[in-house]
Amino acid sequence: MSTWEDFTTIFNANKAEMLQTGDSGEDVGRIWNAVLEAAKLGVEERVIFCIIMQESTGNVGVGTPKDMDNNPTGGLMQCEESPAFPGQHNLTQVCRSTLKWERKLLMML
Repeated sequence: MSTWEDFTTIFNANKAEMLQTGDSGEDVGRIWNAVLEAAKLGVEERVIFCIIMQESTGNVGVGTPKDMDNNPTGGLMQCEESPAFPGQHNLTQVCRSTLKWERKLLMML
C-alpha cells in the first residue's frame, strides 16, 4: 500500500488493543483528544498515535522503565522526563506538566 490510512481508521483499528491493556473507554477517548490537541503543534496525528502504540500500546498505566543512562522513561510515549502513572487507569485529568512536556517533545520532532 502506498498511502496511509486516515487517523480515524488507524485509531479505531487499535481501540480493542488499547482496551485490552486495562484502559477504560474514557482513557481511550482522552488519548484521541490528546493526539488531536498535540497535532495542532505541527506533527501529524498518525505519527503521534503510531509512536504511542509502538511505545506503550496506548496503555495509560504503562510501567516506567529506565533508559541506557538510568533515567526513567514514562508515559504513553516512554520518553525521558515524561510523567507516568504506572498501573493506573481511569485517569480523570490532564497533568499540566504533561502538556508542557508534550509541547517540548513535539518541537523536537
